[in-house]
Amino acid sequence: MTSFLIVQGSVSQRLETAKTLAEKSLGQKLSSTNNPPDLFYFPVDKEDKSLGIAAIRDLIKRLARTTTQAKNKVGLIAEAQRMTREAQNALLKTLEEPPAHSVLILTAPKAETLLPTIVSRCAIWRLPPTATLPQDNPEYPEARNAWREIVQKNRGERLAWVEENKTRFTDQGQVQRWLEVWTALLRDLALKQNQSAILSLKKAEQLHRWLITTNVNPRLLWENFLLSLPVVE
Repeated sequence: MTSFLIVQGSVSQRLETAKTLAEKSLGQKLSSTNNPPDLFYFPVDKEDKSLGIAAIRDLIKRLARTTTQAKNKVGLIAEAQRMTREAQNALLKTLEEPPAHSVLILTAPKAETLLPTIVSRCAIWRLPPTATLPQDNPEYPEARNAWREIVQKNRGERLAWVEENKTRFTDQGQVQRWLEVWTALLRDLALKQNQSAILSLKKAEQLHRWLITTNVNPRLLWENFLLSLPVVE
């Protein structure tokens, strides 16, 4: 079994990274509506809801089955710190004697939230610290005002705007902060059933994943994002 533990970043960043790893392990794209039969996913329904030994024993049985469609069977436990000590100990036995063609992916805020014996048997994937921009930060209203300006521009005007501000958008941290703010504003627009915004939101989530998991050029990514945004009159 190949086992990964994704830590740091935000909850959504950890989950997006986990889904990317799951897709690579399965050799299949994940859908927002249906999971493939070889993916066994434990989402976070409630932050305070723990995962007990019964749930983990069920996962272990599923991972021991033969794959049906994918390259591997994948177990994905979001926010694995929810596992009780007994559940973690039960999972440890599987990590020591893994089933063939199985991959386990865990996410957690910090490695220290899990038993050291679990952590030592996983490949650690550390995300950059979350770049969430507080609303009382002077940069926050600047980002919101720029959004109102940009969504009214055409593609050529947007590229010219990036060129005028090129020094700031070579910094990955700033691009990540602004991308998070603008993605939130894009979600607000998508909630109004703006179809262009819904499509752009999918692009934004993909670009955010690239930004935190690859060495993509921040400015090129930012330009790509701006060109994907809908024009709002």
